Amino acid sequence: MTERATKSKQSGRSLNPLRVLAGFGSIADELPTIDAAMTLAQALEAEIEGCFIEDADLLNLSALPFAKAIRPADRSVQHIERHQMEREFARAASNWQRTLFAKSSRTSVHCSFKIMRGAYTTELAREAAASDLVVVNPANLPHRRPNAISLLWQAIEAAMGTVIMPERGRWHAEGPVVVLAAGSAFERSMLTIAGRISGATVGKSVLLTTDVKAGSSIDVSDLAGSQLGSRDDVRVVQAGNLETAAMRLSELRPSFVILQPSKATLSEVAISMLLNSGQAPLMLLRHG
Repeated sequence: MTERATKSKQSGRSLNPLRVLAGFGSIADELPTIDAAMTLAQALEAEIEGCFIEDADLLNLSALPFAKAIRPADRSVQHIERHQMEREFARAASNWQRTLFAKSSRTSVHCSFKIMRGAYTTELAREAAASDLVVVNPANLPHRRPNAISLLWQAIEAAMGTVIMPERGRWHAEGPVVVLAAGSAFERSMLTIAGRISGATVGKSVLLTTDVKAGSSIDVSDLAGSQLGSRDDVRVVQAGNLETAAMRLSELRPSFVILQPSKATLSEVAISMLLNSGQAPLMLLRHG
């Protein structure tokens, strides 16, 4: 790892221990990443640390003879050299740093920004701390293994939670915050976080439950109302299983989806299904 630069919008460090760690790269459009990170930071009274990762593998490949790059926009192919790749990295880092600071200047959110060189997942996992929410964009993974996203979540095991951005579509904050829970077996901290985010967006929440036992819906509804806000602003929607819940997400059009998964539910298929159906950041919180 090589840390290239560290800059801060304000002098000094926030006394608040919560931090949103936003991972940037040169491949993805990071405007949705910045907007989601800013919403989370405002809702949770946290600071933001932007981390731009220069992909070391891409740099090494660009140094090889006859190296070529394919532009995602038009699929055109061009020859590329290492110095060109370094300029592309520098341009992208400068752009996302400038955009992050410009958006934060209209808020009270403290922001810092650093540039590192290495592998996207490895550097974010190295940087993450126990009180962090790490916002990641899977489009920045240059080598997409079949289980790349679930491995990404597992790698950032030190953080309180990982927020995975959808790879297609523009993120919006107009929809409800959806808490996805299996029956009534969920920690209240998840509802507390959802309530804070909901209060910073549209003020609406949905508790989407699966595998609810008969007669328990009233208790779940009472708990949701006490933790997420007034009963008028909280809906409880039941689904038989995760597949049905994913179908409901496409109808709800959420701003965030929050899940505290068990190992049994966290598969690549499940994550992709929830991201594609909700088209919203998927927050995976760790138990405890």
